[in-house]
Amino acid sequence: DPDFSQQWHLKNTGQTGGATGADVKATFAWDRTTGSSAIKIAILDTGVSKTHADLVANRIAGYDYIDNDGDPDDTEGHGTHVAGIIAAEGNNGASTTGLMWRAAVMPVRVCGGSGCPDSAIASGLQYAADNGAKVINMSLGGTTDDPAVKAAVVSSGA
Repeated sequence: DPDFSQQWHLKNTGQTGGATGADVKATFAWDRTTGSSAIKIAILDTGVSKTHADLVANRIAGYDYIDNDGDPDDTEGHGTHVAGIIAAEGNNGASTTGLMWRAAVMPVRVCGGSGCPDSAIASGLQYAADNGAKVINMSLGGTTDDPAVKAAVVSSGA
């Protein structure tokens, strides 16, 4: 993949001035496995692009809690970026490589241009758990302790 040499977090050769070997040792792990579509990873974020070359093979059905429909296509780009770090298909000649090339990416759009409503996050957590997500990624933050989000975390087992 043409941009792999820039992904120092997967294999750091000092290519960006960093310390050689300061990475997650992904290439060693890939000798054993590149993941499995049986592992569903929910990305609670701005959605995931349905046309991104590195993600289209791994993207499964999800939900959009901002527009309340079954089309969680990314509107801001952040969710696609996060999904790519996790599960961009490797060795396909496209741009980058994810840590788990074969994981199933479940896009759950809980953030939009005006933020990430707690109600959307709570619903997204429950959706992910109810639909078999084994891992839930939320690259978002806030300062409130919303009871609905807390209850969703507890009931989903996240």
